Amino acid sequence: MIENSFCKEAQIKLRKSAIRQYEMERNYNEDLEEEYDRYAEECEAALAQVLLSIDTLSKAIDRNGKRNPFDRVESRIKTFRSVKGKCKKKGYLLAAERIRENITDVAGIRIITKYIDEIDLVCDMLAKLPGVNVVKVKDYVRDPKPNGYQSVHLDCRGGVYDPYQGSRLLPVEIQIRSKSMNLWATLEH
Repeated sequence: MIENSFCKEAQIKLRKSAIRQYEMERNYNEDLEEEYDRYAEECEAALAQVLLSIDTLSKAIDRNGKRNPFDRVESRIKTFRSVKGKCKKKGYLLAAERIRENITDVAGIRIITKYIDEIDLVCDMLAKLPGVNVVKVKDYVRDPKPNGYQSVHLDCRGGVYDPYQGSRLLPVEIQIRSKSMNLWATLEH
């Protein structure tokens, strides 16, 4: 009888411990998601600045009557769920600092050109654009991924100003690909 009572008590303690652990993890994830949402808002401000610069560039090309290589410009902010998946896939610790250090595509822009030969032209123009600091270039056009994926990825920093934190540069990834490359990537993904 004492053994039975002891076993039941141990089972109850184990259940309570598991519930506490679950609640702690849930609270941690909720806190992390709130912190991520604040960071994503900051990255969205950098994204808006870079988009404004690209739009201004595109309009200047149009005004001069030149062939505009910008067929379409799209943007997005990565969801917390997507960032969690990327951290898991890459083996990154799911923590706010690790997200800031390792995930450089929280804010993303995709520029679609009409023709493949316009990709280098767009890359050159973006590298000279004030307010867009290109940090790293991954050229999957010249060196496609094993699955055939082609695109140029520019790891950039866009400037934002916060009256409490001052000026900062935040990551914005720009992908540049032709219409045909975009069609292939859409079908493959």
